[in-house]
Amino acid sequence: MDWNDFSGLKVTPWISISQIPSDGAEESRRLLVEKYGDSGVYQVALSKDVDDIGSAFVHPNIGYTGMSKASILARTYPIRAPSGEHGASRYIREHNLNREKDVKIRYIYTDPDVARPLEKEIQIQTLKEFGYKFKWSSASAGNSGNSSQIVDLIKKLTCDEILDIIPTIKEIASKKNHEEFVEKLKEV
Repeated sequence: MDWNDFSGLKVTPWISISQIPSDGAEESRRLLVEKYGDSGVYQVALSKDVDDIGSAFVHPNIGYTGMSKASILARTYPIRAPSGEHGASRYIREHNLNREKDVKIRYIYTDPDVARPLEKEIQIQTLKEFGYKFKWSSASAGNSGNSSQIVDLIKKLTCDEILDIIPTIKEIASKKNHEEFVEKLKEV
């Protein structure tokens, strides 16, 4: 895939995360959908990095790149929500970032069938140039975000619930440690 394969992209200016239209802002959402469409790629970055990023889709300081084939505003609203389930929202919480001042988002609107290939190309190029798909790897819903997801979930538990799961965690850790030790012995 080549960058020339992506024509007709509509890129919005960077806006504060707090400005993502809520589920209740039906008129705002309708107007945005009429103007841009309802699918595409979105990128999240720290406000202090936006000027440096400029119009580049591939940049070392882009915190997160995701996509939606439909309802992109509904997909990104959980980033705005303080307790949102989106990985970028989790990253914002973990780093005590202010959704109004510290973090911005931009949308790269595309046809639905172009959203996934564009996201993939941006992530491939970012991985080639910088060694990661996006800077906030802990925001990933994949393996690289597992520890972050666990910590976020543990914060929702009571003290007693945490104490109840510690033996299970210790058992899993012991088993993994043993398996790792056996594998290392095989190499000796």
